[in-house]
Amino acid sequence: MDGIVFLDSTGAEFLATANPKIPCFVGATNNPVDLGAMKSLQAPEGNVTGVTYYVPYDKRFEIIMQLFPNIKRVGLVVELADPSGLIEQQATRSQCARLNLKYSDVVASDLKRLIDETNQLADNVDLIIISNTRLAMEFTTSLLPIANTKKIPVFSYASEPVKQGVLAGMGVDEAKLGAMLAQSVVDVIVNRKPIARVPVKMDPDPAICINEGMMKSLGLKFPDAILKRAVFY
Repeated sequence: MDGIVFLDSTGAEFLATANPKIPCFVGATNNPVDLGAMKSLQAPEGNVTGVTYYVPYDKRFEIIMQLFPNIKRVGLVVELADPSGLIEQQATRSQCARLNLKYSDVVASDLKRLIDETNQLADNVDLIIISNTRLAMEFTTSLLPIANTKKIPVFSYASEPVKQGVLAGMGVDEAKLGAMLAQSVVDVIVNRKPIARVPVKMDPDPAICINEGMMKSLGLKFPDAILKRAVFY
């Protein structure tokens, strides 16, 4: 074959040590630099390029602080085994330190621990963040009753949980990233561009997503500047 596409952060993590001999492309992944697949997004070395759903965490927290200006304590929900977990823990902790917010997290390996520890977390935070890790994303609907009962707003690092009832989130356009990935494959395999001249692509305008029903249920009013930009579910 002339090339291979690896989806999910586990694919980027695999390529960090694989030393591929043919062009490889990552997609549906966190930052491939943080996962070790390359050293530069702009000029990838070796045989790996692609796309990433990564959104800079300072940009995420700029939106979080506009939505929830009075928060003091943030809790992140993460799956233990997911390769994105450590990245999201470190980056979220760093942003909380920068903004003088208290950081806590739930790092769970199974659904029972996820629910039990999130229940405890909700007593000690002003905002719960759903990470881009599989366990947290797949069982968002199991966590929402905990947060809703205790009137704790929930923010997601992806857009899909907002459709399921999470109050707000910031996520990429997956169709747009898919088209970008296809273009990178064509550039390298068909047009014979060197990998180093095919940067890893990101969504330049990630969407702010709001669940309108949950916003009304919690009695919240977000800034007009955010509402004008937001996608509503």
